[in-house]
Parts: sequence; C-alpha cells; structure tokens
Amino acid sequence: MSLISAIKDAIFTETPSDVAINERSFISLMLDYKGQGEHLSGKDFRFHSYKGKTLIITRHVLHVLQIIVLGLIWLVYEIYNILHKLITGKWRGMNTSAGINMIIVSIVVISTIIMLSYMLTFLIKDVVFAPNNARINAQGVVTVDQPCLETQSFFLLNAASFWTSTDISVTKGDKVYITASGSMYSDIGDMYNAAKNNIEPKYPRSIFSATTSNKKDTKDVKYCIYGRYSGDYKKSEDLPRFGSLLYQIHPYHHKEPLYFNDDKNEEVVKQMNFTKDREYCFEAKKSGILYLTFNDILLDEDMFNRIKQDGISDKTVEVWKDLEKTNNTEYDSIRNDKLWFQDNIGEVLVNVRIEKNIWSSDLSWYRKPVVAFYRRINHWATKDMKDSGLLLFIVIVISYLVVDGIVSAFFRKKANKA
Repeated sequence: MSLISAIKDAIFTETPSDVAINERSFISLMLDYKGQGEHLSGKDFRFHSYKGKTLIITRHVLHVLQIIVLGLIWLVYEIYNILHKLITGKWRGMNTSAGINMIIVSIVVISTIIMLSYMLTFLIKDVVFAPNNARINAQGVVTVDQPCLETQSFFLLNAASFWTSTDISVTKGDKVYITASGSMYSDIGDMYNAAKNNIEPKYPRSIFSATTSNKKDTKDVKYCIYGRYSGDYKKSEDLPRFGSLLYQIHPYHHKEPLYFNDDKNEEVVKQMNFTKDREYCFEAKKSGILYLTFNDILLDEDMFNRIKQDGISDKTVEVWKDLEKTNNTEYDSIRNDKLWFQDNIGEVLVNVRIEKNIWSSDLSWYRKPVVAFYRRINHWATKDMKDSGLLLFIVIVISYLVVDGIVSAFFRKKANKA
C-alpha cells in the first residue's frame, strides 16, 4: 500500500494506520527485484471489442498506438531486466519501478528539450540568417545559395551556341528543376525568305513561356541531335521536338561533352519535356557539369551523307554545292559541324534550381534528418493550396470520418438488436 492510500484510509475510516516509511536510495529502488506495482502482461496488449460504440475504426487505431507505446515501455523494462540479471544474478521480472519510470520520463523530457533547442538554433542560424552567397561564374551564370543545401541559378542561353557549359556542378542524387522563358528560331535565312515571299516558315518558332501549349513538332527531327538514337523515343511522349531544350551531365574527367546519343552512349543527351507549369525535373544519375543546347541539326560527316541521300530539298543541294566551291573540298565543308547552329536566333532565360542530395553530403549525421524535414515542410508550405495536397488531405479526413460513422452505426444497430 502506498503512503497516499494509507492516509486516505485513515481519514475516511477514522482508524489509525501503521505505515513504515523506509528511506531508500534511487539505486536501491532500481535494483529492487520485488517491484512496486502491477506488471505488464498479455492483457495489456489484447484488442478490445468496441461494438456498440461510436467511431469504432478510430478507437482501434488509437488502441494500436497505445499497444505500440506499451511495447516500447516493455522493451525498456526487458533491457533493464537483462542488466539487472548481469549485475545481481537475479531476474527482476516485469514489475514496474519508480526508478525506471523516472528514467523513462527524464529521457523523454530531456530529449524533447534538446530537440526543440536544436530546431530553434537551426531555424535561426541556417534559415533566417543563412548567407545567400550570390556569385557569378565565367559563363555569366548567377547563382544564389538557399537554405538547406539548395541553389538557384539564372542565365541567358544563346540559341546560336552549341552545347553551352553552365559551369553548374551537379552531384549524383541531386534533384534538378529547370524552367525556361524566351524563344528561338533555327534558321534566320528561312525566316527572311518567308517574310519576303509572305509564306509560312518551314519550322515554327520555339517559345518557352508559361502560356505556351505543349504542341510537339517532329519535322525533320531525325536529322537533329536528339533523335538519332532509336532509344531516345521508345515512348510516344518522348518524341523529339525541333528546337526543344536538351541537357546532359558532362563528367568531370571528359574534355568535351558528347555531341549526341548513339548505341554506346544511351541516355546521355536528354530532352526537357516541360510540364504545364513549364518546369522540368530530373534526378542526376552521375556527377558532372550541366550542359545545355537546342535540338537542331548537327552537320557531321554521317549527317551530311544522310541529308545528301535523302535529298531534303533542291535548295539544300545547292547550299552544299556552294559550300564545296567555297571550301574547294567536300571534306572541309562537312567538318563545319556547327554550321546550322550559327544561324539560330534568340535567347532563353534559364532558371536552374538544385536540391542537393542531403544523405550523400558532408553534413553531420545529426543535421541531415533536420535539413530533410525542414526542406519537405518548406516546399509543402510554399505551394499553392491546390498543389500542396491540403485539399486532398481534408477530403481524405472527411471521407474517413464518414466511413467510420457508417461502420460504427452498423455495428451499434446490430448490438442493440442483440
């Protein structure tokens, strides 16, 4: 009998109670194999019947959570039993102990205080007062560091250039988000002739903006960089588009990027298929430098011979004849493999957001879960309500309560009949 119970009995029964109070140390309470309370048993882990009650499903869910908590407490006592056996040579049993309970509560309280203090320090140091470290590299790319291992980069991509290095380093496992705004046209001569003769240009202008539809143009793409390799478009949605944005991760140890895919270099050059929000996302499969270009024709020797054989148009043949006359030999003309990039016009503003791979970073092990948790919460909170999943969550909760109510009413009605 506890001291409080003895005092209560003495007050209500008006009879004296003889209670012996033995002052004991905390260590002696922990080593007491007789215990001081009821022990955990199988009945504590049994499922109850809630028939005839409201919210039957919810009650079962809460009961499962209770069993999990009791299981954790049981595990602590089991570990304590093993230690007690090693120290005293006796099994203490599963009786509760004031000392063990105090240890469990102290661990929970201290851990909570430490966790909250660390989270507060993290928010102040790594989020509120995080340095942005804005910088610009040799390629004209402006990069701003964001909290939690994220970077934001902006630059203008010249349509007339071939495979432009962004000098943006990407590590395997990083998530890269790319948006683009602007336009380009692949043939200034064709545009001039179309305007002069009042006819429609052969190729449409590639427009990158939030209001542009995703209509695909696959005209002459078999002559372009992305489209030579059959594995590039095994699915219909992967059909290459003329003038679309391409990217590749250029390994650090290579001297120059690969021009196009072939049987040996599958899935090196990839096309950006933007979503309705004009955003393209991919996860880096290897580390290297991000390179960008447009899907245009590359006049290497193989493509030159293919164009001559196919005979795209009489005008193309005339162009080749003029090139051969100017350069004296056919070999010299076809080695100008970037010729049809030089007449591209336009610029595209490219925005590259990189979420660095937290788990492979050099962060301390105890910081990685906190950074990952904050990143997830931050992304969820900054989205529009329709994109954040909040409405879906509300619908799921309401649907769950309705189903729980129907099931509970059914069993309650059945119990009343019985």
